[in-house]
Amino acid sequence: MTYPWLERPWNEFAARLEQNRLPHALLVSGPEGTGKASLIEAMMEGLLCEASTAEACGSCRSCKLLAGGAHPDRFVVVPEDGKRIIKVEAIRNLIAQMMLTTTISPRKVALISPAEAMNVNAANALLKTLEEPLGQAVIILLSHDPSRLPATIRSRCQLVAVHTPTTPQAVDWLVRARGLDPASAELALEATAGSPLRAAALAGSEDLERYARLQQELEALVGKPSRVSALSADLVGLEARDLLWTWLSLAARKALESALGAGGKPWPDTPYTLPPARIADLQRLADRSRKLLSTSVRQDLLLQEWLIEWARLPAREPTR
Repeated sequence: MTYPWLERPWNEFAARLEQNRLPHALLVSGPEGTGKASLIEAMMEGLLCEASTAEACGSCRSCKLLAGGAHPDRFVVVPEDGKRIIKVEAIRNLIAQMMLTTTISPRKVALISPAEAMNVNAANALLKTLEEPLGQAVIILLSHDPSRLPATIRSRCQLVAVHTPTTPQAVDWLVRARGLDPASAELALEATAGSPLRAAALAGSEDLERYARLQQELEALVGKPSRVSALSADLVGLEARDLLWTWLSLAARKALESALGAGGKPWPDTPYTLPPARIADLQRLADRSRKLLSTSVRQDLLLQEWLIEWARLPAREPTR
């Protein structure tokens, strides 16, 4: 596999395929930026290869068609351009195609990505298919947040879990494969909550510099509500990106760990201690706001509310 942390889920998939124990539906889940799409692409190549081995041969007619981007037994369902929802019509069309006889490959393969984008009717239509498998067909669901899928769908799929690699593993990959120095790799991983692919994209960019600066600004903001407006104005444009909410959630987590006496250097680096319960509320608020990015809720107002609550943290002198 391209990414070393994917070796375990890939090996499990390969064993099932070669032992003819592959289920009719797979749910590939895990955090964003961990290579799930690459894993699924390799799975689809193996499933469609005429050799019926996990590692596609690359030379059969099926592999050549797949490389050309026009394989008649491969289907992908994603939200329409400019939309965030997968509608029932798309799932019904997929099911109709999957019911037809295979053209070249030993089976038909479909990808639904992201699976949590299906609306209620689409999910119900898919459920009926999962309850009555379509024969020589495999449906792969990609999910960044499987908790948003109906339990009935999750229970009818074989879970393929992709985990965030450990920090040493991710740093090693960023240094070897992407040429980063260890310090930059660690900072980029911190700014992306440990996501190696997002860290690789962030490294060397203005966003990484902005993350480092934001940490200093948040330290200075504690106990000073008068500074909220200036910082809020400085973050215009970032509030509509999940990256900023990830940064605020990380800041709250670091402050919480410090307040609970975990870790090393206190954060924020002030002579005060902060109330853990209030900090935990702020982390939950950041995580909830990130999930509202796909809604019509005004992100600028959510950001200002978060910054105000952060600035109002009641710092107190530490107990001696």
